[in-house]
Amino acid sequence: MVDRSRKTFRLELVREFFLGILENGFYVFGMLVAIRFLHAGEFFKAMLACSSSIGLIFMPWVIQLVAWTRLPVSRFAGCVMLLACLLLSLVPYFSGIKTYFILMSAGGICLSIIPGLMVEVYAQNYDPKERGQRLAWALMVCTFSGMVSSYAFGYFLDRTGSDYSWLFVVITVAGLASTLALFRIPSQPLEPPAEKEGILGSMSLIVKDRLFGWLLLAWMTMGIGMIMTFPLRIEYLAGEPDLSGDGGLGMTNEQVALVTVFAFSLARILSSILWGRLFDRLPFIPFRVMLNLFLIFATLIYFHSDGFVGVCIGAALAGIGLGGATIAWNLWVTKLAPVGQETRYMSVHVSLTGFRGILAPFLGYWILTWVGFQAMAWISAGLVFTSILIFSSVWRHERLQNG
Repeated sequence: MVDRSRKTFRLELVREFFLGILENGFYVFGMLVAIRFLHAGEFFKAMLACSSSIGLIFMPWVIQLVAWTRLPVSRFAGCVMLLACLLLSLVPYFSGIKTYFILMSAGGICLSIIPGLMVEVYAQNYDPKERGQRLAWALMVCTFSGMVSSYAFGYFLDRTGSDYSWLFVVITVAGLASTLALFRIPSQPLEPPAEKEGILGSMSLIVKDRLFGWLLLAWMTMGIGMIMTFPLRIEYLAGEPDLSGDGGLGMTNEQVALVTVFAFSLARILSSILWGRLFDRLPFIPFRVMLNLFLIFATLIYFHSDGFVGVCIGAALAGIGLGGATIAWNLWVTKLAPVGQETRYMSVHVSLTGFRGILAPFLGYWILTWVGFQAMAWISAGLVFTSILIFSSVWRHERLQNG
């Protein structure tokens, strides 16, 4: 177990280093290319923002497919990553927004499947008392590589005009390196469920395990509140100012990179190890409530700032909050699910993340057209606060007392 844990951890650091380059190039600059160079309309921007969530919805059935293939989990994840790399490598050969949208969406679907598979690898290879810290170090490496590469992406995009083809060459190569690491991570095939689950798959756990279903309601409320702001954060920075005060800040690509990557990522790096240790030691509910408080203040400060320093402070608070939120999202089911059932529970959690990931960007853009950035931020904060109340209602539940 110790040797497998060490090998997994070393390869995870390599995988996350290259994944940081890929994900920041894909999610941040993929959207920026659509806004700045392809002049995407509201529909395409919202669809790009939520396309990755489509893959999440099908996780309960992807898990069944993994079990049916009898492939080791990490090997299956590597095949999915390889397909994503192929799709991204085709982007420079097409210039229309529709083809760009199809390739980016398909690539995003592939990328979104992998985290749900990796929780099984962590459950198989890491001791329960080290999972949070192991994942925190990997995420720190991912964030650091993304921070450095994204500043370079923003710098060169400002100087290469409308030529963004090199961006996709770089992130494709990074994806291939991440794929090689995935193929070498040790793991076991998934065992098929003891009982035939039918067409709903693991989704029946929402009803069978009432505590799990209640916590998923809290995750859904919080997730909608936060995800609706994600594409709007770039929109707020890159959009042109207007006289009403509801427009964006009109920042350059380099400034966008400094805010969304450097301020955000530096805070995320500095806080990740602390969050990892807290996750391994604290019960889940107080851990989650602390994170939500950070996210509320981050959202309000970010969208009420009209200058570079203010949005950097908001982005830094968001980085602190999401540094722990990523750990919680990836590992919380290991504190609740019965041993050996972590993947089934995670697949349901991931699937519902997909549903809110599709709904929330459209909701965010719709709210923005009616009330502007500041009021939208208060609505987001209100939803996150509501989730705190739902989480807190089961604070003392015996299944959630393990640290």
